[in-house]
Amino acid sequence: MSFAKEVKETLKKIDITPFVEDKGNGNFKASYLSWAKAWDILTDKYPESSYTRPTVEWIGNSTAEVYCSVTVREGESELTREMWLPVMGNNLQSLADPNTRQISDAKMRCLVKCIAMFGLGIHLYQGEDVPLDIKSYTDEQLNTYRHFINTKNGFSLYAMCQTIGEQASNDLYNSAPKGQKVEFKNQIDGLIVQGVDQWNIFETDLITAVEKQDAHQIKNLIDNIEPTQMEKQYMANRFADNWKTILSLYKEAE
Repeated sequence: MSFAKEVKETLKKIDITPFVEDKGNGNFKASYLSWAKAWDILTDKYPESSYTRPTVEWIGNSTAEVYCSVTVREGESELTREMWLPVMGNNLQSLADPNTRQISDAKMRCLVKCIAMFGLGIHLYQGEDVPLDIKSYTDEQLNTYRHFINTKNGFSLYAMCQTIGEQASNDLYNSAPKGQKVEFKNQIDGLIVQGVDQWNIFETDLITAVEKQDAHQIKNLIDNIEPTQMEKQYMANRFADNWKTILSLYKEAE
């Protein structure tokens, strides 16, 4: 048996359940193993193990990633793994301009994740409790988002992004199918620009109709776009000051 396989089989079968802690709430609830316990368990089995001091790399948009490596050693046999991790807050989203404490916490999280690459607690990252991949959107929202992209519907895509909130919108933007990240984001960027233009034109026409108290024009404008429930919600938010008037004039034209 190779040393790599021996290490994986040894560490993966260790029951870490008594040492797992929960953090967060709602969409951000995650289970994790503390760095002290992870290192203690690892060095109980392989006391000659070591790690490199985690380094920080600034991305350029005020966010940062940390990197580290761990070497498991027994006699003349050794195995090294590397890992990286963004500097995140308690909501598991990247932090802008993180402070030294937040960077230090990220370094220790990265150490635990790197140890998991040898098998210890790796199930925490495999769908049971995945602290680095918490979804802020539903499967239905993902399907709707992809549908708007596939049908090149920037009008509805923009309304959706404005309605579901910044976090879910950002996470969907980063949900590119494997190997299609650049193409996927470029397509979204183009559709969003298109959607903004279309909504601005719609807004101008609708407000003009409101100022003229033109009920039939308001009804025609709204009926022509056949708004979904999500788009109606966005309209209610976008035209908050005039929404009651818009609804009243729309009903008047029915």
